[in-house]
Amino acid sequence: MVWPTLGSRTAKQQLFAYREAPQDSLGFALFELLYKRRVKGLLRILRQLWTRKQADPEVRTTYQYVVDQRNRLEETWEMAHEKLRKHRVIQKRQFDYRAKHRTFRHGDLVLIFLPTSDNKMLMQWRGPFKVLKRVEGADYRIQVGHKQKVFHANLLKRYLTAEPESPEGTPKPADPTKNESEAKEVQAVLWEKVENLKDQGTELETLNSLQKETVKNVKINPELSKEQQAEFRALLDQYTDIFTDVPSITDVSEHVI
Repeated sequence: MVWPTLGSRTAKQQLFAYREAPQDSLGFALFELLYKRRVKGLLRILRQLWTRKQADPEVRTTYQYVVDQRNRLEETWEMAHEKLRKHRVIQKRQFDYRAKHRTFRHGDLVLIFLPTSDNKMLMQWRGPFKVLKRVEGADYRIQVGHKQKVFHANLLKRYLTAEPESPEGTPKPADPTKNESEAKEVQAVLWEKVENLKDQGTELETLNSLQKETVKNVKINPELSKEQQAEFRALLDQYTDIFTDVPSITDVSEHVI
């Protein structure tokens, strides 16, 4: 959107409409908070012209006008502040909807959200770095290279290592025989579960390759007439291959796993 210059008539009309429109967080228009009266905008003037309703001017002294004006301003400001306090609670609840509380201890390894070396506008997680101590609130002192810097918890993320570190600070070398022994243990557990399933007997249903049901097991409603039963029996004899409890292969479609 291209905004016109402030000297043009359109810009003045937009600023006037902005100042007379009520704010959602305050409940009042900016003009009303400043002068404690509603400004006559274009719509109000047009409405008065159509309805031909004109408010009678109030006759008051200057002192009474100033006192009333001050009282109205105090009441308006109090109502605006109360509305603003309620709106802040709603905004905080929406802002903290997915927020997570992060805490770190001395010696924890963390990643820091830092700009890249090529472009300062791009950020990436770098590390790991060691946490020295908690400074105040959500700020932590981190050992970054040969320097100590303070970062907020929002820029930190816990770093989890796959292997525990040795006392000297160097990671332990991977043991090639360890993976083989773990694989053998997992395989032994799986075979034990399979044997337990076999011991369940009839509780474990498997694929039945022997046909136990044929077209002769199809029951025909005895309420049908003899001609209808004969026609239905002829239809069954025509498609005897599908009336079986043994699964077969279809050529209609294919499924790839």
